[in-house]
Amino acid sequence: AKDLKAALEQNPKSIPYAFHVDKKQPGYLAFSYLTTKRLKRDWIRITPSGFLHKGVPNVSSDKSYKRLEDFINAFKKQSVKPKPRPKPAAPAAAPAAPSSGAPKKKISAAMAAAMAGLGVDTEAVEAA
Repeated sequence: AKDLKAALEQNPKSIPYAFHVDKKQPGYLAFSYLTTKRLKRDWIRITPSGFLHKGVPNVSSDKSYKRLEDFINAFKKQSVKPKPRPKPAAPAAAPAAPSSGAPKKKISAAMAAAMAGLGVDTEAVEAA
């Protein structure tokens, strides 16, 4: 983790990563990587046909790779993709009509027609 933190300090735009073997998880490689927020770890199963990956964010889960380099390239490719921008908020609802006791506001006939075309209740206003 210290090496990953040092690498991130040297290049803050990077996502440093490392592999290691854990005796408690035979048949697996630990894949650790450091984002700007925290250290994350995932496991890659070693199989006769290659490497089976499950669950690293930004990389398709349950994906098999013939070579470890293929996994690294997929991780790098997914890590540099721009994050989707949030969708703009829905337009605000039309203001509520004044209560029945409130005086009606006058608007032009053209404005009343346009408002009606948009589905706005024009009963609360009077055409001029």
